[in-house]
Amino acid sequence: MRIFITILLVSLSQVFAQSYFPLLAPEMMASDSASHSSLRIFNEEIPENLSFSWQNKSLLVAPLLESTAYGELSESEFPYNINAGFGLFCSPIKKLNITASLLGGVLDFPTYIANQYDTSAYFPGTTNLLQSTDHSSLLSPTIDISYQISDVFSVHTGNSKVFLGEGYRSLFLSDQGANAPHLSLKMDLGKVQYLYRLQAEQQDYTGFGQKKYSAFHYLSWNFLKRWNISLFEAVTWQNADSIRPRGMEWTYLNPVLFFRPAEFAIGSPDNMLVGGGISYRFGKKTTVYTQVLLDEFFIDEWKNWIKHSLHPNDTTVPYGAWVNKQAFQLGIKSFDIAGLEGLSAIGEFNFVRPYTYSHVNPLNSYSHNNQPLAHPFGANFFEVLLRFDYQNDKWHFISHSFFKRTGYDTPVSHYGQNILLSTFDSPRGNNIPVAYYGNVVGQGIPVRVLHNSIEVRYKLYLSENPVWLRVGTTLRSENIQDVKNSYLSIFLGILLNMQGKEYLQR
Repeated sequence: MRIFITILLVSLSQVFAQSYFPLLAPEMMASDSASHSSLRIFNEEIPENLSFSWQNKSLLVAPLLESTAYGELSESEFPYNINAGFGLFCSPIKKLNITASLLGGVLDFPTYIANQYDTSAYFPGTTNLLQSTDHSSLLSPTIDISYQISDVFSVHTGNSKVFLGEGYRSLFLSDQGANAPHLSLKMDLGKVQYLYRLQAEQQDYTGFGQKKYSAFHYLSWNFLKRWNISLFEAVTWQNADSIRPRGMEWTYLNPVLFFRPAEFAIGSPDNMLVGGGISYRFGKKTTVYTQVLLDEFFIDEWKNWIKHSLHPNDTTVPYGAWVNKQAFQLGIKSFDIAGLEGLSAIGEFNFVRPYTYSHVNPLNSYSHNNQPLAHPFGANFFEVLLRFDYQNDKWHFISHSFFKRTGYDTPVSHYGQNILLSTFDSPRGNNIPVAYYGNVVGQGIPVRVLHNSIEVRYKLYLSENPVWLRVGTTLRSENIQDVKNSYLSIFLGILLNMQGKEYLQR
């Protein structure tokens, strides 16, 4: 049993969110909606019922509590976690909003999650290095400061996250990664929204935490009544390379310039990603969506892949080049299913080719604090997930399942799942050279995971603060190289002004 003492500052928008699964919010999915549900900055929703206000200034301080006990029937373990603290929202002057929260407590994680901490030394979704029971561990704060410059422009800064996409997962930028210090500029023209985000990151490399940076452009366009198109690009670079100290690369600070010409102009070895998404709302309560991400793309190698697909027995056609690094997502989400108000569902398929998000220089991998910035599974996998939520004034029922197939790397082989490894097909320093051809999703140590969780919650009120009583069960099956392991647990908990963790990162 592993116990970690933590101090955590988290975003109030997650704490005070009324919908457990906000991307299924009906007001964001209606066919006549002008909202941009694929762009979610986590400090935009202002808490209601402020406890104290005067003139144009507002202050809200609310108690926070999360306490959950797990009975791991398959492991004969009884992990638990207790977090308590307070959340704060204030608006000292007009158009300026500040959100933050503080939690302190004892965390003891389920076995399949704790095993991941042992290998990565980071708790998924946070920015701290976890240590043993004899030491405290400090999580970096989450704070958001936003200022509305005009009706069109707003600026955001702090240490927080953003989610880009319509789905439960994102192949662009996800809230399941770690918080990062950032400076963001958002433009809202109604049918068009645009986000520029610059953030500082770090990565443990050769035993030391080293600095790096990423910059992002994201454009969301409701170009027809039911259609939305999004464009995405990102660039990641290290603080210093073998030639010179770089620090902040000023060429990337232009919030409207495409990164690829800028990268070419400075002759940089940085990690570039581009992508796009399309969503369509049919009826009034259903949305179909997709994302495509290109890390590297070689048209000739794509032609070879198509030839191989058409003629799989033709051994003269090379296929599976490692340099074709792409990711794809297809999903559907709906609410008020079968006329039952409050019943929502989402089904999603994610497919990420080997070596996607990685780089020849590990420090340029698309990661922060040794965690992927996009999908938490890294690369070299496909995933199918299905989730149902039903919520009314008092009850909330949650069912979540996913199946994952991937291939793990070994200490002497690089099959493309670990995006933190150096990726190249010939020796470069201490890297493990990869095969140029023959790469397929799931290569390496074969791994299949089936995860199912069911939870029931009941809401009470304590001095106008929502309190959720929760009970649920998790059944998880893992098959690693034909060795089967099963995990069964029952959990009980209480939540005060909080949503609670689901531990779906693995």
